[in-house]
Amino acid sequence: MKKAFLLYYDYFELFSRLSPEECGKVLMGLFAHVRGKRAPSFDGAAGMLFAMISAQADRDSKRYKETCKQRAEAGRLGGIASGKARRASHEANEANEADIEKEIKKEKEIEKEIKRDTERASSAAAAAKRRASADPTEERAARERFYSIRRQKAEDGAERIHQKAMLDEEFAEAEREIRRTEPALARAEVQGGDVSALNKVLSAARKRRTHAMLRLHLTESDLKPKYACKKCSDTGFLPTGRPCDCYPDDG
Repeated sequence: MKKAFLLYYDYFELFSRLSPEECGKVLMGLFAHVRGKRAPSFDGAAGMLFAMISAQADRDSKRYKETCKQRAEAGRLGGIASGKARRASHEANEANEADIEKEIKKEKEIEKEIKRDTERASSAAAAAKRRASADPTEERAARERFYSIRRQKAEDGAERIHQKAMLDEEFAEAEREIRRTEPALARAEVQGGDVSALNKVLSAARKRRTHAMLRLHLTESDLKPKYACKKCSDTGFLPTGRPCDCYPDDG
């Protein structure tokens, strides 16, 4: 049942010609009419106004019913298609979530392998240092190879999980939105422009990304490289610029 009727501003001039008492009676009569009840009879200008508005209300009500019918039919047809799409999307997301969970488990195994490789690399580096003790250039090259291998393995592991997450539509869309918006926001801040709209877009994208990660059972740390050395991030150098002590000794 329709719960409202339109009272157009064009009627103001006609209402202004009636007394307050007549205005009240016309309005109450209209309420009775649109509710399907018997309206009182009116004389003169009040009667003409009531007839005009009630007829318009009937036409509006007819259009409203036709619109509801059309929308219901469109919704029924759209619901069939969207239902199939939702089921397909749900199945795809479930499969992707399972793949990501497998990938996380795989990454944990890779972390163990990285530790073993690190131990082997440490032994090899120590041997290389002993062989290159008389050649500083070769010793430096051996050190660089040692850290390059450790760093690359950690970064490859994080990239594999990120690529799996990008298979999820919600995560991928949010990630692309963030990558588009952050540079635009930085430029706007430098140029002194209005950044409120960009901040809203960025905030919404970050929320969608967080929601997707929760659904995929991912954390931010899962998307970051698992470096063997937390102090130098497998670069061989501390933030101060000094060499890190994680490089294996000669012995």
